[in-house]
This record gives sequence, C-alpha cells and structure tokens, in this order.
Amino acid sequence: MKSSRAWMFVLTIGCLALVGAEAYLLLGKKHGAFRIHGRTPDRIEQFADGTPVSHAFLMLGNGLISIDTTLISNATVTARVKWTVYRGSVDAPPMTVAATGQSSLTLLGEHPATLTIPLTRDGSSNDRWYTVELRLEAPLADESRRPEVAVMASDDNPDRGGVLWVGTRRHPGSMRMQANWESTTVYRRFVTEGVPNLPPLLRSPVIQALLVMVLHLAFAGYVVSLFRSTRDGGELQR
Repeated sequence: MKSSRAWMFVLTIGCLALVGAEAYLLLGKKHGAFRIHGRTPDRIEQFADGTPVSHAFLMLGNGLISIDTTLISNATVTARVKWTVYRGSVDAPPMTVAATGQSSLTLLGEHPATLTIPLTRDGSSNDRWYTVELRLEAPLADESRRPEVAVMASDDNPDRGGVLWVGTRRHPGSMRMQANWESTTVYRRFVTEGVPNLPPLLRSPVIQALLVMVLHLAFAGYVVSLFRSTRDGGELQR
C-alpha cells in the first residue's frame, strides 16, 4: 500500500513537472546578444568635439530590442549623448529612422560605461543592416577644461564587424557594441505562422484548448493504466 502511494506521488510530481516544462517551452522567451568586440581597444576621441560617431552592422538574430555602446572619459563627468538608430546603412540604402533620443551617462574617469539604446522590438531584424549614430551634446569649447569623452572601439574589425564612421569619413576598426535580441514564444509563432494554415474549425482558440486538454488527459490515463498494470503484475508474481 505504501509502495503504491509512493509511486502515485512520484507520478503526480512527474506530471506536474512535465506540464511546467511544456509551459516554459511554449510561453518562455529566449534572450541573446550579437557582440562586436575587437581585440585591440581604441578610442574615438573626436567624439569630444561634437563629431558624430556611427557604426553600421549586419544584425545576427531576430527580435532586436536594444543596442549597448561603451563610452569612456579621462575625468568624472555626466555626458549627454544624442543617439539615432537607422534601418539600413550608407552602403545598403535606404536609411530610415528606427529610433532617436537622448541619454545622460555618468562617466567615472577611466572606467568604461555602457550606454543602452532602447528600441521597439524588430521581429525581422536578422540579416538586416542597422546604423547607430552617437553625438555628444553641448561639448565645451575650451579644450583645456573639456573632459576627453570618447567612444570605445577597436583597431581591428572582427567577423561581421560592420563599418565605422567618424563624421563623414570611414574609420578603420569597429565600434565596441552589443545588439540585444529577444525571441518570440513558440506559442506566438504558432499563432502567427501555424494557425492561418489550419482548417477553419481548428483556428478557434476554444477548439485548440479542448484538443490540448484531451491529449493531456489521454496521456495521463495511459500513464496511470501502465502503472496499474505494472503493479498488478508484481502482485501476481508474489
């Protein structure tokens, strides 16, 4: 009797774990990042003069939600940065504005700081060109008092490293950046891609829910019957 109860407890826990795993796989979102980090660090110091620094890159991954760039300074300062993100690039027109805005970032001397640019999620961002442009707002005219705020980059250009521009001129190397993406859920992909191809009756959410319930009950019934047959066979052998 105790053995039967123990098996039923294990069976119940197993079923609950299975349902939880299904919910995670169907409703959970995955996050990732496409990084452009060269090996030899460099600083784009013209940024402190108000010169715009931009970088065009070919995105790897659908669901682009934000872009991280890195700034550094030789002194503690709060930098106001105007940023614009374009879909497309100079070499892959047209260029259309995806987002624009302004952010303030506190730089603590020689410690790099991350400037995160938020974006509306782009579900079809994979293999699409984007250009991120940074410009320092209200730089000091007096160079003796002006902190050397710079954009972190690298002298080398890694695979899919994109194209770096300083002002209107191309610059060797690549900006140090990270493009963050968030995938859609499996259930959402089923709704947007699978449901339109189903017969009209099966497109109803109510019918789909009933089918899922029937399948789960059938599976639970099969497991219970298998457990009982195994238990009865063991008792007969005794």
